[in-house]
Amino acid sequence: MIIRSHKRIDKFDVSEDKENLIFHHAQEISPILQKNYEERMDDNNGFVDSREFRKIASIPILDWARLEKKYPGFLQDPKLLKKVLMKEADGNYRTVRKGI
Repeated sequence: MIIRSHKRIDKFDVSEDKENLIFHHAQEISPILQKNYEERMDDNNGFVDSREFRKIASIPILDWARLEKKYPGFLQDPKLLKKVLMKEADGNYRTVRKGI
């Protein structure tokens, strides 16, 4: 299950040349990484109190687009997802310490 955040993109601009429409966008990800760290240190290891749901990562939407291009379908493949979460951003997108 993917739950999308409604956080805004910090900077967004559009330009064009003769043949292309070019989108420029930027997002401050340090608050996301800080929250991920805090959740990683939580004793629940990503589980809600009822243990019916587990949050394993929080990936900034702009970086998700880059990761999807680099690792097509990574959200649907558990083994590839684990590889991406351990490798990209030095593992800082994970919200759990173990057992992905």
